[in-house]
Amino acid sequence: MATTWLAESTGQIVGIVRVAEEEGTLVLRGMRVAPAFQRRQIGTRLLQNIAGWLGQRECYCIPYRHLSGFYGQIGFVETDGGSAPEFLGERLADYRQSGLSVILMRRR
Repeated sequence: MATTWLAESTGQIVGIVRVAEEEGTLVLRGMRVAPAFQRRQIGTRLLQNIAGWLGQRECYCIPYRHLSGFYGQIGFVETDGGSAPEFLGERLADYRQSGLSVILMRRR
């Protein structure tokens, strides 16, 4: 199961984000805002919609390290891979091994 949010401007998609249920765990995946539309609060508004939809449900994400404050706006906090579901710890390790500067975050 996955739920997707879109942001549109004059009939074109300018932002997208998806929350997928993986192995019984909600994971925020694939947030993107078109470069020409960045720095216009589109990502923040998408996040606010996700927060409302999540309510009190737990959710994880694996963002680039420099985006921790952005995701922190809706209560995501950095956590270690050992306290997450095994598949997320493995994904985090794979991303890091490939050279990505990412962190694991959790929202309770």
